[in-house]
Amino acid sequence: MHWLGFILIQAIVVMSIMIGGALMSFINPPSLIFTFGCAHAAMWIAHGKDSVAILGKGFLDTRASEGLVMAQTARRSYVIAGWLGVLVGAIQMAHGLDDMANFGPAFGVLLLCPLYGHLMDLSVWMPLERAFTLKAQEG
Repeated sequence: MHWLGFILIQAIVVMSIMIGGALMSFINPPSLIFTFGCAHAAMWIAHGKDSVAILGKGFLDTRASEGLVMAQTARRSYVIAGWLGVLVGAIQMAHGLDDMANFGPAFGVLLLCPLYGHLMDLSVWMPLERAFTLKAQEG
């Protein structure tokens, strides 16, 4: 049932994008790499290899209290990484104001990084945090 919520969030976002414009204008590889890379690197620093294992089968059942802390770290990491992308984009824009060809890609990084960070928070890490909280309270 939880996958239905994930799919619903993604469908609503994609439909909203497509109603207002082109889907590809919301996909920017540098923004994706920056947001996901920085956020998960922060997870790795804080939790090591478990930062990947948290998404695996059985983690919820065996390590709920540890998973709760990791999900909370992930929520903060993805949002912060998104907002760091805003700063990177703003700096790129400031350096490239004399060449307007660089303005568009830098502005894409500036706006899309927080979108990706908050979308991951909303659709992945917030539900996981809730699941780990409930499981930790059980045992």
